[in-house]
Amino acid sequence: MQLTFDPEVEAFRRDFVSLLTEHLPPEVQAAQRPSSTSHIPDWSRRWQRLQFAHGWLLPGNPPGSDLRLW
Repeated sequence: MQLTFDPEVEAFRRDFVSLLTEHLPPEVQAAQRPSSTSHIPDWSRRWQRLQFAHGWLLPGNPPGSDLRLW
């Protein structure tokens, strides 16, 4: 059982927490969490765009990943 993470994983975690701390909009912090994905509010779309701009989201699988669902 691994009880610690590699330095690279810890660095990734610090970077992501820093992004959240610096950029998470107040309305996101105060929002109630929806029980489904049928309603995506405007702030969520802006938040996803921001994450994409910072390299945290991908529009699909990276080239060469060859991910197959079945």
